Amino acid sequence: EALKAAEIFRPCLVLDRDRLDSNIALVKERLAPALAVRLVDKSLPCMPLLSHIARALETNRFMTFHPPVTQA
Repeated sequence: EALKAAEIFRPCLVLDRDRLDSNIALVKERLAPALAVRLVDKSLPCMPLLSHIARALETNRFMTFHPPVTQA
């Protein structure tokens, strides 16, 4: 309904940022300190979102499948 009200009719991502941040915190809490996180962009080629997650997880490791991400 919110998308209709905003007259957004093309496919888009609606994200609960608080829930995302909670999930990121949970990953950080449960991840063994010796392990490095690598973000995979295969299903999420969205640079602003990947950047947010990378900053929160303190990583610059990516597995990428999309030219725009590899060039960023």
